[in-house]
Amino acid sequence: MSAIAAEAIRRIVRPDPDTADQQRKKRLDRVIRMAQLLFDMPIALVGAADDGGHRMASSSGLAAGDALHAIGFCEEALGRSQGIVILEPQCDPRFANHPLATGSVGIRFFAGRILRGGQGEVLGTLSLFDTRSRQLSEQELAALDDLAGIAEEALAEAPPASGEEFRATFERAVVGMAHVAPDGTFLRVNQALCDLVGYSADELKALTFQHITFPLDLERDVALVDEILAGERQTYTLEKRYITKVGKVVWANLTVSALRDDAGRVRHFISVVENIHEKKEAELALQRLNAELEQRVRQRTRELQDSNHALRAEMEHRVRTDIRLKASEERFRTLVESAGDAFVAVNAEGIITDWNRASERIFGWRRNEAVGQPLADAIISPGFRDRFRRSFAKAVKSGRSAFLNRRIELPVRAKSGADVSVETTVTVYQIEGAKLFGAFLHDGTQRKLAARKAEEKQRLLDAVLDAIDIGVVACDSDGEVTLFNRAARRFHGFDATAENPGEAARQCVVYGADGRTPLDAADFPLARALRGDIVQDQELVIAPPGGPPRHLLASGRLMTDAREGRLGAVIALKDTGAIMQSEQHARLTAQRLRAITENLPVMIAHVDRRGHFLYINELAARYYGTTSAKLIGRHVSRAHLERQQEYDMIRPYVKRVLAGERVSFEGERQIGQRNVHYHATYLPDLDADGNPNGFFALGMDITERKNSELRQAQNEARLRTIADNLPVCISYVDRSLVYRFANASYVSWVGMSPRDMVGKTVADVIGADAFEKRKPYFLQCLAGEEIRFEVETRLNGETRILQSAYIPHLENGEVVGIYILSTDITSARQ
Repeated sequence: MSAIAAEAIRRIVRPDPDTADQQRKKRLDRVIRMAQLLFDMPIALVGAADDGGHRMASSSGLAAGDALHAIGFCEEALGRSQGIVILEPQCDPRFANHPLATGSVGIRFFAGRILRGGQGEVLGTLSLFDTRSRQLSEQELAALDDLAGIAEEALAEAPPASGEEFRATFERAVVGMAHVAPDGTFLRVNQALCDLVGYSADELKALTFQHITFPLDLERDVALVDEILAGERQTYTLEKRYITKVGKVVWANLTVSALRDDAGRVRHFISVVENIHEKKEAELALQRLNAELEQRVRQRTRELQDSNHALRAEMEHRVRTDIRLKASEERFRTLVESAGDAFVAVNAEGIITDWNRASERIFGWRRNEAVGQPLADAIISPGFRDRFRRSFAKAVKSGRSAFLNRRIELPVRAKSGADVSVETTVTVYQIEGAKLFGAFLHDGTQRKLAARKAEEKQRLLDAVLDAIDIGVVACDSDGEVTLFNRAARRFHGFDATAENPGEAARQCVVYGADGRTPLDAADFPLARALRGDIVQDQELVIAPPGGPPRHLLASGRLMTDAREGRLGAVIALKDTGAIMQSEQHARLTAQRLRAITENLPVMIAHVDRRGHFLYINELAARYYGTTSAKLIGRHVSRAHLERQQEYDMIRPYVKRVLAGERVSFEGERQIGQRNVHYHATYLPDLDADGNPNGFFALGMDITERKNSELRQAQNEARLRTIADNLPVCISYVDRSLVYRFANASYVSWVGMSPRDMVGKTVADVIGADAFEKRKPYFLQCLAGEEIRFEVETRLNGETRILQSAYIPHLENGEVVGIYILSTDITSARQ
């Protein structure tokens, strides 16, 4: 509702004029204030009823703009003989859409009392409003009736309203005003409305509002009128169009309220019509202008779309290229971070620009610590730095250097100061004209250790092969002899000094089992094994030149790699004359050979995001009691068909790794009669966007380690039990003379438990004076000398004689601690 219309309505409902009796006004104001204070109500008002409408006589707590809406509640009270109380108006169908209930005021309680004169005539209403949900007690309702009586006395003395004043307000209003009958007939109109529609007052009174309403707006207007007639609303505001006498359409803002009789029926409507035609025309003109501009924009947009098609295609091509490049970079980053080897990238100044997790593990520097450091200062061993800097400068300048594009051994130093030997291949590449160097560094310590162990195993194997009485002959895939042990040489009649045992063996005559029929070369055991035959205890006789014949049993087979590729063949020759006495030795030798040649079991598998095996090696397949061919393409649960409980255990880890998390865990399973412990690591297989495509699984058999830990714990428990029950104080201190072990005998000697002693210094435990007496012995022992001495000391209030032994604990020639044994020899001395 516009401000002009609100003011017109306010005047029609006839608020007290400034010329009203001020004394009576004050009495009504006091009634209002008393009502607010007595009932703790934020809003109270007194309305006066007369022929001109229901006017506001006095009010408090109500904004002027809400006066018309409040009259709706008052008129509802006028329709009840004893007034009305409404709890939660927003839930009452009569007021569910009322602005005071649904708007910012938020009325939640209303109580109204009819004010009557001495003859029973209606003078007005006393109304109370609250924004809180509440009820009135019987005492409060009685108090409300008392206040209503006071208000009735004041209103009964009020002078009648001036009809002339009302007519003046109606006629001189700057907006159109009318009284309209319920059927739409104009009962009374002012000049402003006549000027708006071009009809005279008499002409309008002969018409209805339906006659001069634009047809498209009529249905909505009539529907709102029907709602007021039905009591569903008290007022409405509507923008609509009127048709003037000359046929012109004009826009107006219509505000309508109703004047009701004592029975609540609508006597007539009060309409306020504000001319908004110019404003509306301006809005329509603006809409037309906007439509024209939108049309121009659409046309220009089409032109831009046509001209930018090629540009868009080029941009899309670049975006796709960038996406592919980003995906490639992400794959490279995933590979680098998942690599077991360290990866280091440096720029042309030798500054580290990239550093993966393996680098952190091998060298001890975190990524944020390493990036930005000169490579030479960070990890190159001091004695090699100058040479490295010269080679690097040459590589930057010429692109050639001794360490580029070749595998070299590089001496480096970790953050801890430990020297590490690594194997590396350095490559140079350019990005946007900048020269960069990248290197994968493999920790050679383990490889060297493995090589040394392999060499030791080979020496042991050679020693074993030369020690056994079984001849062993092996050849490669081309039939060239690669192994001819001592026993085989003896069987063929030549000694260990023969340089070409294969050629020497060809000088021997080989017979069948009868010792008379020469054996064809194709039937030699080694030739048969190389063809793929399984040779089992083939009898033959070898006759060396000038030597006695040897009756032998030959067994052999083809040697293949993991892919069934031929590696060669091997046969074992047993002297049947010495079989019985050498069987036991042969079994022991075979066991030792198996132990020597057995590698640590490492199981490898690749699983997709659905949980299906993409790859599984034979070792892992055998672990599940099957072959890789039977598992590839099958779900992981297939490997656990007979061990559902084990699958239930690993399923949470599978879920976590498929969510992108790296997980490690240990487990146990029964294989035959044996409990096998294993350690598993699941690594997520991530795509270019970092989303898991599956995972890699690595498993190792850690049964021996677990059993060793169990045995060690048992041994330590037994040692502790033995030590605690000996009548001797036994302890161990490190180089700093801090206790690391003590037996239970110390409780009775020094009054301190082993748990309290461990971590404390000797001086803290035995006291400063006693320590000063023993300090020279400690120093001698730390120098590597074993010390034995006797000393008097106070134990439990008595002077006792102790015999002590300090024994140095040596590692690599250095003293790392001292074993202390102390015995009470007082009785022996006495």
